[in-house]
Amino acid sequence: MIIQLQILEKFYHCTCNFFSSSLLFLSNLWICLAIRNLDNVIKMIWPLILNRPIKYIENYLICYRIYMTKKQNHELYFQKVKLPVRIMETLFIIMAIRCIYFVKQSQYKNDQTWIMLNGNIIRQNGLDNYANLFIFAMIIQAYLFLRMLYYNNPCANLLDCVLIGKKKQVFFRPYRYRTYLAIDFVEFVIKIWLYAIYYFVIYIELCMIGFSLTAYQFIAEHSNEFFNHGLFGYLLIVQIIINRLLFSVCFIFYAHVSIMMATTVLAFILIIVIQCWQTRQFLFKVYNFRQSSIHIYCTLSKFQKCHTKNLERFNLRTIYSKALSIFLIFNIPFNCYLLIFLIFRTNNWIIRYYYGSVCLQQIICMFGIHLMFAMCSNSFQKTSKRFISLLAINRKKIHLISIGQQLKINNYGQCFHTKNKYGLTYASNQLVSMMGFVKYLLLYSQAFMFIYTQMIGPIK
Repeated sequence: MIIQLQILEKFYHCTCNFFSSSLLFLSNLWICLAIRNLDNVIKMIWPLILNRPIKYIENYLICYRIYMTKKQNHELYFQKVKLPVRIMETLFIIMAIRCIYFVKQSQYKNDQTWIMLNGNIIRQNGLDNYANLFIFAMIIQAYLFLRMLYYNNPCANLLDCVLIGKKKQVFFRPYRYRTYLAIDFVEFVIKIWLYAIYYFVIYIELCMIGFSLTAYQFIAEHSNEFFNHGLFGYLLIVQIIINRLLFSVCFIFYAHVSIMMATTVLAFILIIVIQCWQTRQFLFKVYNFRQSSIHIYCTLSKFQKCHTKNLERFNLRTIYSKALSIFLIFNIPFNCYLLIFLIFRTNNWIIRYYYGSVCLQQIICMFGIHLMFAMCSNSFQKTSKRFISLLAINRKKIHLISIGQQLKINNYGQCFHTKNKYGLTYASNQLVSMMGFVKYLLLYSQAFMFIYTQMIGPIK
């Protein structure tokens, strides 16, 4: 009986401080708010869970359409967009505060009772207590992505026309990409991407459920301390369940925001690459330099019009340039930390298997998406180089062309002959190029070495 009272007293001191109680109150308040408006939140996410990729994209684009008409129909906007987004934002804020709280309470980092009761999942699953700072950064990233997607995505109308409206006029005649219809090719790639993501999300969610089962194992092992002390013991059980529930729901929201951002980025890059390829085909029609100057300059004029449209599309890139910079800044240190942890700090094969999957996913996204940005910029630059080359070769064949048309085309060529190249950029004006990709590899290796010295150096 004395031992049980000591354990109960320990439970009390673990949970009944002001800050922990405040977090629990906020969590309960959020649950009440979410339950009242659960249907609109579920509508945003359920196609991803049920593996319906086009419906998933369509639901997002419908929400953005509603946002664009919010002045005409404010009530619909509030119910379908603002309130669900606010629910996700609130949960992100609560979980971010919890992460900082866990870092501050470092005196309990080895206290399994405190960890279980307060839901410090990161420490429970083997990572250092300070790894909560990386989770804090990931939550902030999700919060920023959420606001970008639903409140500030100028590319949404373009994606709506291609993926939902199936308007082939978005592309140039003959509306094809190699041997495929351009519209069908974009849709096919997005479907394959979301199918692959679906199975990865299911895998990660099953792993999360497996880790959450340790909480119920903890309750079963200490059932006497929980069930033999009345209401207080039951409240502790409720606290444990709520903490696990919040973490799982936050992970689903984080997955939704990250997947939607990656999907819209992929769709946008595909559209730009296809349009640049179609535009480049106009220049390859000028294969015989003995052709008349009128034919050559008519072809170049047609190219100019289409290339200008491509440039206008590139001007929509701002959201994705910012998203790429945010993603790299937040994910490089966390990925380096996970890699070092897996190699040097744990021998548990279950933890290695789970965090290894997360680490691999981060590496694929960091290097894959960054490489796609560089290839997209390179595709645009390749077209511009051939245009300038044709202008230089045919500079003497202008006697049958009006002076106004000559000046217009020559001025267009000079605009691309500049140090500040056009294309996708980081948040600043620096172009995302193959050379930038190589510099990024060097930055990643430097971050890896720095975190290695901070984690492993002090131990040695």
